[in-house]
Amino acid sequence: MPLRDQQLAGLVMWIPGGFVYLAAVAYAINVLVGLLSGRRDQAIESLQNARAANPHLWMPHLYLAGAYGLQGDLEAAKSALTESMRLKPTIRSLAGMRAENPWLTNPQYWVLQEKTLNVGLRRAGLPDQWSAEVSR
Repeated sequence: MPLRDQQLAGLVMWIPGGFVYLAAVAYAINVLVGLLSGRRDQAIESLQNARAANPHLWMPHLYLAGAYGLQGDLEAAKSALTESMRLKPTIRSLAGMRAENPWLTNPQYWVLQEKTLNVGLRRAGLPDQWSAEVSR
């Protein structure tokens, strides 16, 4: 049974940031698809829009770090990564990112992300493992 607009609006009101939050998440997901398929410039523009829609959401900052890293703008990549880690301290490495996001356990998806986003994130300074993760 499809949700009516009123029901959907009621559900969205329980989400921190409401529609602005959802808009930022939608941008980030759409952008990730673009980034993984090699459309960096388009991805960066969309991620900047997502960040503007909700600067408190970690995901656009993290994906911007990867996109800027792929583009070779390491200063912007490191800045975006720093902000992402400030907003989401549990993601301090690729292993942490994978642990926090269940969709990253799909092997086919991870192979694609390894060839794109993760390359940029490593250039931005995101390690494969964070020292606290290794010592657990």
